[in-house]
Amino acid sequence: METTEIILRENGTLTERVIRERDLATGPAVLDALTETVTRTLRDVLSLPEWGLVHASVGLNDTLWTVAIDRIPLHARFRLINGVLVPAFASGTDLELPLVYILSTVALERYQQKTNPPNQLGKTIAASLKESI
Repeated sequence: METTEIILRENGTLTERVIRERDLATGPAVLDALTETVTRTLRDVLSLPEWGLVHASVGLNDTLWTVAIDRIPLHARFRLINGVLVPAFASGTDLELPLVYILSTVALERYQQKTNPPNQLGKTIAASLKESI
């Protein structure tokens, strides 16, 4: 299909533009070759109860699923070793109790302890972590 447009420019001149369109024969192999390195990110694909929204990065050969984790519930047996409560996963006799590990607070504390953000990027990351808590 061919279309001709006449354009009136701001300076008063007329311009002719000819547009020619045609459908290209593209089979699955051509599209696969053109998109083999393309990854499409899909946000908010589904919601996991008590965890939040799940995101997906979809490629031609694989899909990477991600979810923001701000806590890890751990149901295990624990043993006291040198005054520290340590998970004893293989134990059948130690005390069993649920433990919820809050990540955002711990991550911010560790980040500040190890880096004491010396540059603007570090300060931005620390501020972002503080806002998410």
